[in-house]
Amino acid sequence: MKFDNYSIRLLEIQDLDCYFKLVENNRQRLEYFFTGTVSKTKTYEETRDFVENMIQRAKDKVYLTYIIYKSSAKSGLILTI
Repeated sequence: MKFDNYSIRLLEIQDLDCYFKLVENNRQRLEYFFTGTVSKTKTYEETRDFVENMIQRAKDKVYLTYIIYKSSAKSGLILTI
């Protein structure tokens, strides 16, 4: 889905580096609202496993994880059920 300055799409394995950096840089702020995500993404390897699991869950149509892009840089993410 595309808007004027943003696009939204499902999380992909290519997002791993940016996803890890996003969580790592905002870990303290995210802990309260996204406890499960923060606790399962403490290392890069754990984050890779987490992202792969989220991708599989999307394929199974159980849980959908979206990334919001602003221009060409990732600006954030939304976790949805």
